[in-house]
Amino acid sequence: MLEIGAVSAALLGAAAYGTGDFIGSRAALRLSTFSAVAIAQTVAMVLMLQHFLTDGGAMPTGALFSSSVLAGLAYASGLMLLYHGFAHGRIGVVAPLCGLFSILVPLAGELLVGEGTTEWHLIGIALCCLAVVFIAGSTRDRNGRLGFSVRLGVLSGVGYGVADLCLGIMPAEAASGALLTTRSVAALTATGLLCWSLARRSAIRSAEAEGAGPPLAALLDVGRPRFALRLHHGVLLAVLAGIFDMLGHIGYVSAAVAGNMGVAAALVALFPAVSVVLAILFLNERISRSQAVGFACSIAGVFLLAE
Repeated sequence: MLEIGAVSAALLGAAAYGTGDFIGSRAALRLSTFSAVAIAQTVAMVLMLQHFLTDGGAMPTGALFSSSVLAGLAYASGLMLLYHGFAHGRIGVVAPLCGLFSILVPLAGELLVGEGTTEWHLIGIALCCLAVVFIAGSTRDRNGRLGFSVRLGVLSGVGYGVADLCLGIMPAEAASGALLTTRSVAALTATGLLCWSLARRSAIRSAEAEGAGPPLAALLDVGRPRFALRLHHGVLLAVLAGIFDMLGHIGYVSAAVAGNMGVAAALVALFPAVSVVLAILFLNERISRSQAVGFACSIAGVFLLAE
């Protein structure tokens, strides 16, 4: 049985991940998805660099480095899709689907390379499929567009799953270096997309200004107290999201080292429940009976898949 300390660390990791994702989505509303992810992952990268220097590990090379870069691109994609889904869709749909597919993708990878599966795994897969049916069935986001939240939940989970699959081949001595590479690539990817978005927006507004449109400062609302306050709050929330992201990682690693890695992964995979609870408490989001049943099936399925 997993030690109490390891269970506590894993649950704290889940709480940190779920809280960080919720806070990050609020930052995305105040700034933009690219801005929120760029700031959060830059903070996470700095904290991971400190951990790497303290740990004294080695940087991955060759194929392992390529795998780390791919993990960073997949993680950045998953995080941006998750923030966007949380900000503009239904968290009660996006979060559990993300959690499900983040587990199913690495499992599918293990099956493809010939690793065996047990009867419990098959039952877990069946429960996860049932959860998708319950959660995704007849769901609409706040704007009434069918399937928006479902698509964002599935795609973000696939991004996380691909990242976990790429990092799963790392030897123990290169683990911290691989995670540093992953966070660095995620931060650079989001920053690059942010710069592209700002340049594109500036070009469009310059063209409008030439056509006797309003000046750029007016379009951006720069200098007004409301804009400054919104920017300040958004940056602060993004920084907090990055800190919680690293706390979640520390919780998972501590639980995996102190106990069973499979059970630790299953406990940390409960992070969507934290995001959903926060959405209910702070956003008054309602969860239907069908979604609640799907959520319960997803939790049971994840535990069975971790066996």
